[in-house]
Amino acid sequence: MCGKDFEYSIKPTFGATSYRWRTNVAGALINGLPSPIITTDTFVVITWPSSFGATGTLYVAARNACGQGTERSKTVKGKTAIPGTITGPLSVCTNATATYSISSLAGATNYKWVVPSAITIQSGQGTTTINVKFNTSTTAKDIKVRGENACGNSSYKKVTVQPVVCPRLGEETISNIFGVDAYPNPATDNLNITFESSTYENYTISLLDMTGRMVRTDRFAAAEGLNNLIWNMSEYHSGVYLLVVQGNEGRSTLRVVVE
Repeated sequence: MCGKDFEYSIKPTFGATSYRWRTNVAGALINGLPSPIITTDTFVVITWPSSFGATGTLYVAARNACGQGTERSKTVKGKTAIPGTITGPLSVCTNATATYSISSLAGATNYKWVVPSAITIQSGQGTTTINVKFNTSTTAKDIKVRGENACGNSSYKKVTVQPVVCPRLGEETISNIFGVDAYPNPATDNLNITFESSTYENYTISLLDMTGRMVRTDRFAAAEGLNNLIWNMSEYHSGVYLLVVQGNEGRSTLRVVVE
């Protein structure tokens, strides 16, 4: 409706002497007056506010000396609402692809996704779901989306994604600069993970399968000195995995086995 004036009309109702018009859209004016109004006319001019988003309803009911009849309604659409949560991985391997999506927005005719230069949208621009590819950068990236229609654009919704370097099983170099240890190894239930940190900082701890696919990633606020966390491994298939601990000074990798 876009903050403009629109005329709405009905056919005359037999026996009616007036009509009661109303809307549930805050700030809308009916014939220049706040909702509701009573008029003898079978048409009204609605001024929809520029802030009107998503959907609203216009109602009308016939009246006479005996009372008011049943209301009839019409759904109207305005500027699309702000998108909800963007779903997708919050940590992604460099040079990997990932999918991000939102729920459909009422009234939206297009979806505008914005990504930094380190990410390429491979497909899905204009829809609720995009497929993207990350380059080699490990700097945190913001992925944003907004809804669009003829009335205007919503505000952007964003999600911050942290790319991490994910070596594949089979690479010859396995580094352990943080002194990472994991036990019991092989693990069946809980896996105790320990590592040393020289400062207070956030680490990214990831688990990769034999194809290099990331199956789990956590952000861990490490204290100076020895750090410990426990992962439940019972949900993972039996096999060999690569545990990757990444901080500002580099990364450590360790092979772990799940039975």
